[in-house]
Amino acid sequence: MSVFRVNSVNGRLFHPDLPARDLAVLLAENLKTVPVGSPIIIMVHGYKFSPLVHANNPHRTIFARHVDRKHWKIRSWPRQMGVAQYDNRGGLAIGFAWHARSDYFLARTAVHQVYDRAELEGAQLARLINILHDIAPNRKIDIMAHSMGARVVLQSLRHILHQNLGRVVMMGGAEFGAVALAALQYPAARSAQFYNITARQNDFYDLLFERFAPSPGPANRALGMDFPFRRSNWVNIQIDCTSVLQCLGMMGIRMARPSAGFCHWSFYTRDGVFGLYHAIFRREAGFSPAELSMRLGNGAQPRKIRAMFKLPYLSFTWLRGLSYRHRAGL
Repeated sequence: MSVFRVNSVNGRLFHPDLPARDLAVLLAENLKTVPVGSPIIIMVHGYKFSPLVHANNPHRTIFARHVDRKHWKIRSWPRQMGVAQYDNRGGLAIGFAWHARSDYFLARTAVHQVYDRAELEGAQLARLINILHDIAPNRKIDIMAHSMGARVVLQSLRHILHQNLGRVVMMGGAEFGAVALAALQYPAARSAQFYNITARQNDFYDLLFERFAPSPGPANRALGMDFPFRRSNWVNIQIDCTSVLQCLGMMGIRMARPSAGFCHWSFYTRDGVFGLYHAIFRREAGFSPAELSMRLGNGAQPRKIRAMFKLPYLSFTWLRGLSYRHRAGL
């Protein structure tokens, strides 16, 4: 699997190293060498990343084959997906970078601005997916997105002209359940399979999102707090629930136990979690949404946000999970 970089800036899609070249031509050249059975995965980052800010550029961190900055919050998604070579025999990972930062100081105003921009970037992501369909009409396009990137993905559904989406993994999705439900009504969502990866470790950040983002309703909740609407092509997977971990373990997925009380980045930093994503994108038996829903049942735990003020959580690991540094790019 190799990595192809795409920037979405000011309504334009381009390769950051070859901005003057036509993106469709560059993608066509890369897709020629991707075997039919190998996945094509678009990676979408979340809040605070931007291709316009060098220190926060996802192409240098989570989208990079070799991360040039060491930080506990930063892990290379392509490398964890098994990128060991520079050719396309194992598939193609496409990093979709957008400006997910704000110049406003107040959290509510900043989140509002990025939340609104994510809707516009959904149209740009759809353009990329439509280009891929024109080049390879018989190929399914998979997506993995973190945090506000999930909103970008869901907003793209209204603009996708074909039913070429495959498996969509949303990690700690920063979007409201009602908005997601409305997005699933578009034709592009009918052929896709959605994996809503949640964790009680993310409760604190889900609560902040619900308080600061422009909610479409008074009782709306973040996707990270579950998606209560039953759909045959949707499954919720709480990766820090004991029963879920036990079930996944019996399916061959060995995932480390949570090490921090609250952490927004454990969706891709926890040891073994990419084993689950591997199984999903490689379309292994038993990992369709319908099969996982049947196996996992209602394996989910209630929100523990009230417990965050209890003494046991005032530990180094909890504070580490809550820490936020601008230079981390997250």
